[in-house]
Amino acid sequence: MKLTNFISFVLILSILGFTAALHAQNKSADMAAKLLHQMESPAEDMLDAIVAKDFKKINKLFLELKQKMQELNQLNKKQQNFSILTEAQTKELAIENSWFSLITLELKEMDDLPALSYAVNQFSGELVIMTPFEHLYQKDTAWMDYLGSDLLLLSKNEKNANPDLITIRKTELQKTWMRVRMTLMKNKQNKSLVMKIDDLINHLMQETDNKKLGSMAQKELELVDEIENALQIK
Repeated sequence: MKLTNFISFVLILSILGFTAALHAQNKSADMAAKLLHQMESPAEDMLDAIVAKDFKKINKLFLELKQKMQELNQLNKKQQNFSILTEAQTKELAIENSWFSLITLELKEMDDLPALSYAVNQFSGELVIMTPFEHLYQKDTAWMDYLGSDLLLLSKNEKNANPDLITIRKTELQKTWMRVRMTLMKNKQNKSLVMKIDDLINHLMQETDNKKLGSMAQKELELVDEIENALQIK
């Protein structure tokens, strides 16, 4: 075989190998995105189960999340020449694993349900950060759900109230809402919903009483459901 032909042959093999590896990487990335999406509902349902003190359901949802986390971590470890996650996502996955470890610990001890709720909600927040949504308004709406839950949990924590964190979460909620608001306003049928949320956010920003803040946060979560219906977010 002539040298030029040999070089061409090697280049073709390299290109084919790179293409195959890239295809495998893309397939793994799609699987990772699917796993992240599949964990959203169980994490949210787990918060509701904790409030209801439905320990059977809590354990069932925990095992479901545990399986998905194991699959996600194994999927990421299988990649040698390519990473299926960005550098930022890799850091977020490390944080997510930390929150899941805390959830596991709290479930073993089962002596502090507020701490368990907080850990589960932070886990949900990291899911929103990591998940590649098709549209920004989908991520923002999911983030509003996380922030509403966080404000609700913070408002109940009377003994260890953190007014600075509450202020930060309020500001985040207001900024996130303004982006979602622009999407909703593209359809005139959403005007009444926008006005309701505008009014709630304005009052929530000014509220300092934790009990009233908790009621507003609960209402915000209900309105997030209405946003999802209006924007047809599944």
